Amino acid sequence: MKQWVIQMHNNHLNTKPNLRFTSWLACGHFSHYVTLPVGLVLGGRYVLIEFKVNMITKAVIFLGIFSFSTYAASASYTGKIEKLNLHGNNWGTYNPNDLGVLNITMKGMPISCGQEDGYNRVVITSDHVLFTSVLSIVMAAKLADRDITIHYLNSCNVRSGSWDFGFVELGD
Repeated sequence: MKQWVIQMHNNHLNTKPNLRFTSWLACGHFSHYVTLPVGLVLGGRYVLIEFKVNMITKAVIFLGIFSFSTYAASASYTGKIEKLNLHGNNWGTYNPNDLGVLNITMKGMPISCGQEDGYNRVVITSDHVLFTSVLSIVMAAKLADRDITIHYLNSCNVRSGSWDFGFVELGD
């Protein structure tokens, strides 16, 4: 049995009603039912809708939320690094505030974005949070002549002829 409770509050947008929320992720009190609060603002009024559901429904909702994948890389390639190319974004003129660009070329990697003039490489820029770590890992893999797995996005936004970096793996 499901219960629907709707509470209307005559509060304005800038005030907060005194509300008691029950955590629906915690299994406390060995209750057969749990409350899912949803707050809305309609016409300047705060509306709280509480859904009372049983524990099995809660488990289904919880598993449903966490079953979605957040894997962003669209492809990966494992092999040896053929060449590393590190330069400024506008390498023709010196600018100390320019972005650094690292091109990682791997023999056998698919040509970027299906272009005839594309390259078999992945690109990452110095404003990426993992830039220095990626630089260290790919240099170590190149010097040790080890295989490395590069995951890349299905886009060529940083450089039109290179795959956009996703993440990197080094190990067996």
